[in-house]
Amino acid sequence: MFTKDLTLPLQPQGAGKGTDREAFDAGPKAVLDEVRVSLDLGALNAFVHRWWISACDSVKDPEGRRMHTRAERAPAGEPALPDHALQPLDEWLYREFTDDTDATWLYACFIRGLSPEVALQRIGVARGPLGESGFGVAAYRADGGAVLIECGWAGIIYDRADLLSVGTVAASVFATIKNDGFAYCVDGDLITTFDLYSYPYRSGSDPDRLQADVEALGMDVDGELPEFPSDVVSRALALAERTTGVHLSSARYAGPALIGPTDHLGPYQ
Repeated sequence: MFTKDLTLPLQPQGAGKGTDREAFDAGPKAVLDEVRVSLDLGALNAFVHRWWISACDSVKDPEGRRMHTRAERAPAGEPALPDHALQPLDEWLYREFTDDTDATWLYACFIRGLSPEVALQRIGVARGPLGESGFGVAAYRADGGAVLIECGWAGIIYDRADLLSVGTVAASVFATIKNDGFAYCVDGDLITTFDLYSYPYRSGSDPDRLQADVEALGMDVDGELPEFPSDVVSRALALAERTTGVHLSSARYAGPALIGPTDHLGPYQ
């Protein structure tokens, strides 16, 4: 998931946060203690995935194990991305937060022209050690701006993408075992937002603004694809990068980042 840092994304209403909260609240204190000491969120990421898989098995819900993908891997013949459309970032970042059962837990936000320091300030996160919950945000300096990665279940960076976009542009992507979404904001205005598997039901002040980019990325524009693309999260990350001009390399991700806790922010309060 994260190696040293975190960030927040924006989440649509009715996204089932109650279920996510129960999952995190059940986490063993030992895992959180380890994260606070080492700042290595790999252990927390592994626990999250194990919990969801166990939960799905306990209720005999095999489909829930792969709800994120919504379908088996699409057969050959699905729309292919142009070579320039899907940068290395999108696949490695998606895989960084996805386990071997294709279960993903990722919150990311791309902000054009902002420094990591300013990005954290805008969402009310102060740089410092993680709190008792182990939840927080990591802010990375990227080409063209900043990228935030969030550890937690609240989707703060998704919900505050409009604040991050004041005077600039921000695009946020989230995907968990239960929900997913994309939001594009310009100068505080939510331009377009949609579930990753439900683009035809997009909304916002100008919901068709990104139509050409969505089509170029081979996403399900009209809801008539015979199968969902198997790499829809990667395509959403590519869309965030294209629309903001912000690129996070794996080398930057492996480097230093600003980290701050989110325990003081709703709904964690």
